[in-house]
Amino acid sequence: SSGSGIQRCSRARLTAPRQSHEAVAAPRSRRGLAQGARWQGGRRCAAGAVGRASCTRRTLRPAVLRQRCWRGGEPLRGGSWRCWSHGLGKLPVPAVRLEQAEAHQALVPTAAMPAEGRGMGKQLQSAPRHVRKRIAKPAAPTPLRKRPAAASAAARRKGKLSSAAGKAPPAGVEARCEWRRSDAKRRQELEIIRELRGKWDAPVDSLGTEAMGDSDAPREVYAFQVLVAVFLSSQTRDEATAAAVRRLKQRLPGGLTAQAVRRARDSTLARLIKPVAFYNVKAQNMKSIARTIVDDYAGAVPTAAEDLCRLPGIGPKMAHIAVNVTTGRPEGIGVDVHVHRICNQLGWVRSRDPEETRIQLEALLPYSEWASVNLLLVGLGQQLQHARARLLRRCFEVARPAEALRLLGRLGADLAAREKETGQGALHWAAAGGEVPALRFLLGRLRPHRDSAGRWPWDVAAPSAGEFLERSRRAHG
Repeated sequence: SSGSGIQRCSRARLTAPRQSHEAVAAPRSRRGLAQGARWQGGRRCAAGAVGRASCTRRTLRPAVLRQRCWRGGEPLRGGSWRCWSHGLGKLPVPAVRLEQAEAHQALVPTAAMPAEGRGMGKQLQSAPRHVRKRIAKPAAPTPLRKRPAAASAAARRKGKLSSAAGKAPPAGVEARCEWRRSDAKRRQELEIIRELRGKWDAPVDSLGTEAMGDSDAPREVYAFQVLVAVFLSSQTRDEATAAAVRRLKQRLPGGLTAQAVRRARDSTLARLIKPVAFYNVKAQNMKSIARTIVDDYAGAVPTAAEDLCRLPGIGPKMAHIAVNVTTGRPEGIGVDVHVHRICNQLGWVRSRDPEETRIQLEALLPYSEWASVNLLLVGLGQQLQHARARLLRRCFEVARPAEALRLLGRLGADLAAREKETGQGALHWAAAGGEVPALRFLLGRLRPHRDSAGRWPWDVAAPSAGEFLERSRRAHG
């Protein structure tokens, strides 16, 4: 130590906050500050923290620790630092450094850190009145941010979580078990998509793979029917796939079973599944699949995606969808053109083919979303192509209409789509519902129009939306 009141640090230059150090008393003069800076290479030791010396009144970056002012101060509980001349300043340091601050406060002699209102002398008298008030009223410690609570059972019953929530991934499947804080935007977008798909009225919902199997049939028959449905759906509309599966069930002797398909001729199968894309090739592969299942698996469809991929004509997408539907425990995410396109448009992945999209998507989403993400995105992609006006109308039935419209805009949706019966569009629906944020978003992209009855959006607007539209009309003429 020296006459200026500074005790020298035990190390010439501190490089880590956990290194041992001695208490550093408050410097009493600018000369003392210069000595301390020269001793420690331009840095000062205060409460075990390392950083540049500065006054607490200055605004520093969070990464730079605030040190004590050259006029002196003392550390307080809760992460605050009290400057004897300039008031309180926060120390943005973790709890480990706060414990060091408390230890430092216990080491510094009482004479070096006078109490409030006593022993400050000319330093406190020279400070402004608002500074003395700040010293007299210490700042309350900032509470730590809590993690969001887990979803309750009521939320699961309302359908806010998928059916795979709470299930552990199968052995050998690497998957995340929960969302991360960095996934907040992606999770919000997925919740909006789930709300837009709340009525489950896309073609895939009634004609997709999940609806093709007979639930009353034996387990091996149901699994084979699901496998045939997902096999025939490749590059084929759901309506054509459902019609082909229906004909196989009705006209094939013995029904749609592995034994019946094995006995049938290729020409018979091709005639029944026509006009499915590549029906001749698919008829041959379907018979080979039935033969392999009967001979190698005793008539039972394999429940592992790896085994299904060994069958002729079965790829990763078909295998993962079949396993998900039949077992309820997916080993991967089925990615088709809709899922591949939507995930790239939203910025979730950056890929060139569906298989690369699948790998990236499985690393981004927790396992609880694997079972439902394919059906959600495929149905959304179908509605973007064939039910534009209905999808726009549904944006005003969700909790956040403006964000739903922005999401559809990013997906390339036609925001100017109108209903054929009424001639109304998104502007009419936003005005009628009083959705001012949605109106603000739409007016930057669309021009107002009349509906079939000759009414403008402001003619059907709610009071709050009417005022906003009137102000917009005055501003823009």
